[in-house]
Amino acid sequence: MKKISEKVIYYFSRIQYYILFGVAVFSLLFLIFNTYRISISGKRLSVVSQNYRQAEEDAFFYNTASDYLTAQTHYFVVNNDLQNLLNYFNEINITKRREATFNRIKTNTNEKCSEFIDSMKTHSDNLTKTEFYVFKLVCEAIGIEQNFQPSEISETKLTDEDKKLKKEEQITKAKKLIYGPEYQNEKLQMKNCLKNYYDTLIEDIKSENDSYTKKINTYTMLEHIFVIILFSSLLFFFLASKRLKKIQKILTEKNTRDTLTGVRNRESFDEIRNKFMNKNKNIAFAMIDIDFFKEVNDTYGHNVGDTVLKFTASVISSYFREDDYFFRIGGDEFAMILPDCTQESKDTLIKKFTFINAALSNKESPIPECTLSVGIAFSTIGYTEKLQKCADVALYQSKKAGRNRATVYQPYFE
Repeated sequence: MKKISEKVIYYFSRIQYYILFGVAVFSLLFLIFNTYRISISGKRLSVVSQNYRQAEEDAFFYNTASDYLTAQTHYFVVNNDLQNLLNYFNEINITKRREATFNRIKTNTNEKCSEFIDSMKTHSDNLTKTEFYVFKLVCEAIGIEQNFQPSEISETKLTDEDKKLKKEEQITKAKKLIYGPEYQNEKLQMKNCLKNYYDTLIEDIKSENDSYTKKINTYTMLEHIFVIILFSSLLFFFLASKRLKKIQKILTEKNTRDTLTGVRNRESFDEIRNKFMNKNKNIAFAMIDIDFFKEVNDTYGHNVGDTVLKFTASVISSYFREDDYFFRIGGDEFAMILPDCTQESKDTLIKKFTFINAALSNKESPIPECTLSVGIAFSTIGYTEKLQKCADVALYQSKKAGRNRATVYQPYFE
């Protein structure tokens, strides 16, 4: 009886051994398979994030290119400067930002968005026809011979009624067309179609993003369970988790960015300034306002105002280090925290903002001419409320001195 009991225990132990071995093998294979699923979902989530950024860029560049063409048409009608005509057709025939962006949008869109894209192209073509006709009127009025007109203009035919108009009347007719309600309505309809396309696409992207995020969360939970069962598979879990954290970091980063300009937002500003609060570190703090921004909105509309904000943020960012912190803290107000920056850098900073103002006020830029007023203050003890007040005072001095400049607060404090 004892022998039987020993045999039973032996076979039971052996069966247990094979069961545990099978569980170990199964756990290892499952961890490999589960890690593969996390990797695939992570890659897809990364693609979704890229699509999100691409949609933002496409909407911005299409709007920017369209507004640039409109602006060049306006300038030509008002100033009769041939450079504006050359700028327009250089954009149409050489740079082709609008065409390139549209082709990219058309390629990457889905069935839901196709109707919006087609309507947007129709409105855009209508705007172009009107602009060609306006150019034709002005060219005839100021006496540009047909041989010297761009082919698109020379092929454009005026109505018999418009041919009989006096030169001044042709200019007036051109202004009515470009500033009239029909043109503005076409412009609005085009932007609405672009917005509808963008909103619809982003909704789909977010839905897909949520789906893959849920999958990754589920797979990670299973990963944790099987890591406990089989500790030797920890490496697989670590690699998968590292990849997931990287993707989650990309999504978390979006929450710290201003949706319009792409620079850090107000919440990020509060976080970063607390990081530098009362630290024994050299920093510079800059307060930045766009001069007469309200007039830009009132004159050109909020869409152009948004373009001004985006372009301004882009230009400012290009002049500073990756380690510098640039924020949009509200409306047309921006701020910068510049680590390891001392009073000796004041001339360099003033020169940078001088170059930035020159770029923003360049007639060939894709926005109405604008400038910045900047106030700068330095500190050797990190960020303090006094530092911000000093930068505010310097900003006020810039505005009082006529704007379009950067002023350093004197004296700086320690």
